[in-house]
Amino acid sequence: MRLSPFILAALLATPAAAQLSVTKPTPLELPVTMAPHQGALLVAFRRPDGWSAGKSGSIAFARYDPARHDMIARPKDAKKNGDTNTYWIQASSKDRKATLEYRLMLVSAGDYVLYGAAPGPGGMVMNSFCYNSVTLRVNAGEVVYFGDITPYIAAKRADGGPFYFGMPWSWHPDEAKAALASQPALQAAFKPGELKGGAGYSCSGQMMTAYDLPGLPPLTAEEKAKIAAEALVAPPRQAGPNTAQTPILVPVR
Repeated sequence: MRLSPFILAALLATPAAAQLSVTKPTPLELPVTMAPHQGALLVAFRRPDGWSAGKSGSIAFARYDPARHDMIARPKDAKKNGDTNTYWIQASSKDRKATLEYRLMLVSAGDYVLYGAAPGPGGMVMNSFCYNSVTLRVNAGEVVYFGDITPYIAAKRADGGPFYFGMPWSWHPDEAKAALASQPALQAAFKPGELKGGAGYSCSGQMMTAYDLPGLPPLTAEEKAKIAAEALVAPPRQAGPNTAQTPILVPVR
């Protein structure tokens, strides 16, 4: 049975229940309504040059406990118990030919940490920024902008070094807010993310590294040593899908 555009728009405008894992973006072409316990994370994929043109990528976030400085792992019985928290968010680019594309992810309110980011069409983020990452908070009713990510695969470096594979970050809040012009309620709820650096957590994944953003204080050598020591004795935590794929990301710095 084929639904009419009017019925489809009405269904999509209905608040969706919080998902334990959010991997599908909410279309901005149709009305969007957030449930009382929900907020939204807005991420953009930006391709400003020839080296990023035609490239795809994915970025992932995990639920975070700032007091414990660690991820909050999804309980094994979360679905059975009717848990409404979001524990894993993964946004992937779709239109590789687009200079700029936005991904709106409806999530439950809470704190999140940038778990990893990988260029390429693989669809799975397998690297982990456990040695130094970025956190942000999504409050109910807010559309929180994280920033823009640019996918590079085998990009030539100006200094003649090895080809660059990575997902550098940039900040364009005015453009991001303007992109919500067709959704007045979302635009009114728009908020530039209050990003904080120096976040560590128990390491897991096939590549463990760090992600530093401009203007955020990096971890000191002592803090990095402390995180590394704790990672050796802390029980592993699983965040997100567990696969055997090989990551293609190299450290940003």
